[in-house]
Amino acid sequence: FDAVQIPQPAYVSLHVGQPVAPQLPEGFGFPFWIKRADACAQHACDVQFVTDMPQAGAALQSMADAGAVSVLAVQHVPGDLVKFYSVEGTGFFYCHYPTESAGFSKFGLERHNGAPQHYSYSQQALKEAADLAASQTGFTVYGGDAVILPDGTFRIIDFSDWPSFSACRREAAKAIVERVLQLAE
Repeated sequence: FDAVQIPQPAYVSLHVGQPVAPQLPEGFGFPFWIKRADACAQHACDVQFVTDMPQAGAALQSMADAGAVSVLAVQHVPGDLVKFYSVEGTGFFYCHYPTESAGFSKFGLERHNGAPQHYSYSQQALKEAADLAASQTGFTVYGGDAVILPDGTFRIIDFSDWPSFSACRREAAKAIVERVLQLAE
């Protein structure tokens, strides 16, 4: 995503089985996330929020114990967390604040961004960045998470194919059918 300038937090690859400290670049501070990079997050240990070096070491060790080969340290971005869902090639783009409802939460990690402040941002700009990410990954049906900063800019912090669409199943189903029919023509 770096080459096409998709807004995202600072990150660094970490080597499983090695101490964390020497692997972090200067200026990379706490808190940050350690995320499994060689598979999608299936278990709570696959994405961990760390606030100090002992936690980071324990997170890296738990990922090694779970068989992780590749992990990333991703700088935490404070701000309004939004989840988005879309279907490439359609006008469908749905966003919501997951901490405002008792909706689905895979591991409950949204709490680290707290209650949203409803910072003003361009949903169209977020859609354009997400569509660019979709074009780079080849995803047609996708979703993700972004953090909106107080100045209205955002960082995409997660991006995946075939999300749950839990907050917008009906609308998503229509857009998916629309896109499948377009592709079939």
